[in-house]
Amino acid sequence: MKRNFASALAAMVLCVAAGSAWATTTLPKVTVVGTTIDGVRLGCAGYACGSYMLSVGGIDVNAPLTPVAGMGEGGGGALEVTKRQFCNQLASQKPKGCDPASPPSVPVYDPMWEPNGCGTGGMEELFYKMLMDSLYGDHFSGSLDAPMKTSNGQNISFLGACNHHDQCWASAGGRAQCDRDFMDEMLAACDITMGSDQATCEGIASIYRGAVGSDAATDHYNESVDKHACAAWAYDMRRNGCA
Repeated sequence: MKRNFASALAAMVLCVAAGSAWATTTLPKVTVVGTTIDGVRLGCAGYACGSYMLSVGGIDVNAPLTPVAGMGEGGGGALEVTKRQFCNQLASQKPKGCDPASPPSVPVYDPMWEPNGCGTGGMEELFYKMLMDSLYGDHFSGSLDAPMKTSNGQNISFLGACNHHDQCWASAGGRAQCDRDFMDEMLAACDITMGSDQATCEGIASIYRGAVGSDAATDHYNESVDKHACAAWAYDMRRNGCA
């Protein structure tokens, strides 16, 4: 049974790690499951919970779990703890400053979560400052969501790219991949332009890409990861009847 559990987990990890498409779409669900020695079936969606379940299940998976929310429940193996022991350990892993009664709003765990676009959410000042300090300040449309006005008066929107980037960070996606996908989507938006307009559009895209990749944005990314960890932990506590 453990062999089947290990195979299912390995396939799960490889599925998530195989590509970056999830970074800009709705995340697939990944759940680690197992049954305690007193016969209670438990499931883990968060990184900390899943890692602990693997350790008490005696399963060796040669790849790290990805800290994303749960592809449905499949597989399952014997856990070498009681439900009470499991819950006590999970409770001890509470992220610092996390309130289980009011976890942060993040994708998947909160169906009401919405992205912030380019003009809100703490990054707007950084976008604006870097843009106005650049060579492209004179081309700014006045809207961070659609920052570039072409020579014929058309605004080029980066709103979709910003929303997908919000989702990727808020889902604790790998920062480098989130940022690369952000740049690719902005460049795709610039493809409708030509000549000097295209060069300007791509230049503004580079400013936005530089902003999210800057040291000044690191705190925003880390905060997103911390919020996701809290939401995942609170979810696992509730779903397993530990709260």
